[in-house]
Amino acid sequence: MAAKEEFFLFVGRLDNVDTQRGLKWLEAVEQTIYFLDTKEIDYVAYKKFAKKYNIRTMTHLGHFKGKYQFAVANVFTVDLPSFLGYQGILFQN
Repeated sequence: MAAKEEFFLFVGRLDNVDTQRGLKWLEAVEQTIYFLDTKEIDYVAYKKFAKKYNIRTMTHLGHFKGKYQFAVANVFTVDLPSFLGYQGILFQN
């Protein structure tokens, strides 16, 4: 986040069914999407992170540029090609 690069981040817990379903959806995408398993990080640190980026659900897909989040989406209902700004082939064979 400090590098000011543009990236996508999927936040959730690997032991959560919705997170697992979301990861399956995102596996097929030919785009780098980082994953943050909230179960594996310090609770207080995560609460600060979640408050800063207005994360209110167990699963969260955000589009960041550096430390700024400028778009969020529900991984189950979003039009992934539009959200990811993808011009080419979206899904792997």
